[in-house]
Amino acid sequence: MHPDNFTPDTKSIRELLARAGAGDIPVSENGLPILSGAEVQNPVAMPLGPATVSGTTITVDTYVNPPTQIPGIIRTLVAANQGYFAETIFATPGFTVEGGAIIYEETFPEDFFLPKGKEGAPRAPGAPAKRLGSTRRPIKAAYPESWAGAIEVTDEARRRNMVIAIRRQFIQAANTIANNIQLRALTYLAEKVAEWERQDEGNNWREARPEGLVNVDPFKMPHRDLALIQKLFAEDKVGVMPDTVILNTEDNYFLDVLYSSYPNGGLDGMLRNYGITKRLVSVLAPEGNPYFLKSGGIGVMAFEKPLTQETHRQPGFKDLYELDVAPVLVAYDASAIRQLTGVNA
Repeated sequence: MHPDNFTPDTKSIRELLARAGAGDIPVSENGLPILSGAEVQNPVAMPLGPATVSGTTITVDTYVNPPTQIPGIIRTLVAANQGYFAETIFATPGFTVEGGAIIYEETFPEDFFLPKGKEGAPRAPGAPAKRLGSTRRPIKAAYPESWAGAIEVTDEARRRNMVIAIRRQFIQAANTIANNIQLRALTYLAEKVAEWERQDEGNNWREARPEGLVNVDPFKMPHRDLALIQKLFAEDKVGVMPDTVILNTEDNYFLDVLYSSYPNGGLDGMLRNYGITKRLVSVLAPEGNPYFLKSGGIGVMAFEKPLTQETHRQPGFKDLYELDVAPVLVAYDASAIRQLTGVNA
């Protein structure tokens, strides 16, 4: 049949529909004749309706592109929740790592002075001066760690304006990346503190005290541990004192209850008496083993690649949004941190 003659009044079309109605030829679920053995696919209702709600799914008329918001989401999460504090532990110099590594040298309190037996000494008039010795640590290298993930967005999702579902997936990815970086920072911190042997045993902060702070041996109280930490930092003789404590949520809970009535600010007031002005609380911190440190003094967290995203068109009518960040953690100053152990024993 010539296309020019293909009209609703054509005799052959009327005959075909009549045969379909009589059951002489197969029809689809919509009552239309199946031509050449092919089922009718994806019937579309027109016109498009307004926004609809079904359970937790909302269809709206605008698709917001989430990928461009990923860095902002992570920065907002870190700023809004003090449980994320890697940038407080480590200094963030802002430069981009080049050459695939950071070369560094660790320093310890004893490195600030000449080794024993090699320092200067009194001499007689005209006598030669004693030769001075020095120490030098081996050079180490830290390498970037790539944290990456990809999210698939289909063309159907765009056409159907599945904004909430897509945005939720991007927010979950952003939060997970932030969480993983914090976990890596704390794991790395624990490794370095153990390697440097900067750990000291503390009191049991959870010991039952039915009479509160009345008639209690002060040397069995948590603030004795803070006095100990302050004493140990001073004995390093390098001029570094802690201003930050990192507490697990459980350890913070017991301290907060115990010192809630402490004058001049409760727990924070007590901490300020020992030079601690930043209290960082996180479920990610090791329970029973708080850290005391100089904020930003232990090392740096730099980036070979800041958080970025790339879009790749994929077969099957979809886009792939790839997220990638490559931080480098470097801890090099042992004099900037100490850890108490066993405060939950």
